[in-house]
Amino acid sequence: ACVSGVIVLLIAVTLVIASQRMDRAVDRSQYAMNIIIGIGELRAVTFEYILQYHERPRMQWKQRHDSVAGLLAGDTFKGTDQQQIVNVLRQRHQDLKGTFSRLTRHYASGRNGSSGPPETALSRELEARLIGQLVTTSQEIISAASRLARVSESEVANTLRWTGVLVSLAIALMALIILANTVLIIRYILKPIGRLQRGIEIIGNGDLSYRTGITS
Repeated sequence: ACVSGVIVLLIAVTLVIASQRMDRAVDRSQYAMNIIIGIGELRAVTFEYILQYHERPRMQWKQRHDSVAGLLAGDTFKGTDQQQIVNVLRQRHQDLKGTFSRLTRHYASGRNGSSGPPETALSRELEARLIGQLVTTSQEIISAASRLARVSESEVANTLRWTGVLVSLAIALMALIILANTVLIIRYILKPIGRLQRGIEIIGNGDLSYRTGITS
C-alpha cells in the first residue's frame, strides 16, 4: 500500500511537471505564430505603401512594427537554446525598420515635391533594391519564427511521449505490485487458513492427535 501510494504520488508529480512544460511550449508556439502573423501584416502594409505612397499605410506600418517589437521584447525563450534565434529575429526586425525608413525617405525626395518616388533609372533601381531587402528580411523573420514554432511543437510532442511512457511504467509497476501482493496473500494467509479449516474438521471428528503444522 505504501509503495502504491508513492507511485500514485510520482504519477501526480509527473503529470504536474508535464502540464507546466506543455503550457510553456504552447505559449512559445503561440508567441512564434504571433510574430509570423505580425510580419505578414507588416508585409501587406508595406506593399500597400509601395503602391500608394500615402501617409496612412506608413503610419500603419509603424504601428505593426511596434507591435512586433513588443512581442520580441518578451523573454519567452529566455534561458533556452532558442534564445539565439530570438536575438536574430530582433536584429532582422531592426533591419526592417532601417530599410523601410530609407524607402520612405526615397519616396519623400520625389521630384517636384510629388508624393511618389523620383522616376529616374537610378531611383527605380534603388527602390527595387530596398523593396527586395524588405521582402527578403521579412521572409527571414518568418522562417526563423517558423523554426521556433516547430521547436515548441516538438517539445509538446516529446513531453506527451515521455509522460505517456512514465505513466505506463508506473501503472505496470503498480500492476506487478498488486499481483505480487495477491500471490503473497494466497500463499501466506489463504492457504494456512484453509489448512486450519481442514484441521478443525479432522479434530472435530475425534482425531485429537492431528497437527496442522502451522507455526505462524
